Amino acid sequence: MMADRSPHSAFVCRRLARLAARFARDRRGATAVEFSLIALPFFALLFGILELGMLFVLSTSLDNATNTVARTIRTGASPPPSAAKFKEAVCDELGWLASDCPSNLFVDIDAFKTFGEVVTPTPIGAGKIIKDGDYTVGASEEIMLVRVFYQWKLITPLLTKAVDNVAGGKTLVTSTMTFRNEPYS
Repeated sequence: MMADRSPHSAFVCRRLARLAARFARDRRGATAVEFSLIALPFFALLFGILELGMLFVLSTSLDNATNTVARTIRTGASPPPSAAKFKEAVCDELGWLASDCPSNLFVDIDAFKTFGEVVTPTPIGAGKIIKDGDYTVGASEEIMLVRVFYQWKLITPLLTKAVDNVAGGKTLVTSTMTFRNEPYS
């Protein structure tokens, strides 16, 4: 009986060897396998770069909007009468973020007598923005500190771990200006 299994076993082994050799030579699925191995890191890197680019665009836009609205304070030419109006004016300058701007924008404007007195306390406490800061327009030739903060929701997981500074996967984009008000009456 053993003799009968031997030729059959040899046949099965030869058949499996040919199948394995044919499988090893076949290259039709190699590209799909290689792509599946690099796709996840590639797309994570791609989305991270895009999101980081969006953060830079937001930062530049926020700086420009803050500069434009803060100029009304610097020159004394009808500055916004309240923090809400200042926030509204900045949001108007940030046209591409208009829908989310009022709920994600925070302002802090203080007046000082000298540049040495200027302090910039952190607006974040327990992982969230504490509150809107002060709104003091200041008088002629006073030193002004204008800070505008925008909460930006991050999407890319690895970027969230790197720059997350507000609870809920958000980061705080800040625009800060310090200047002396012009001499106006």
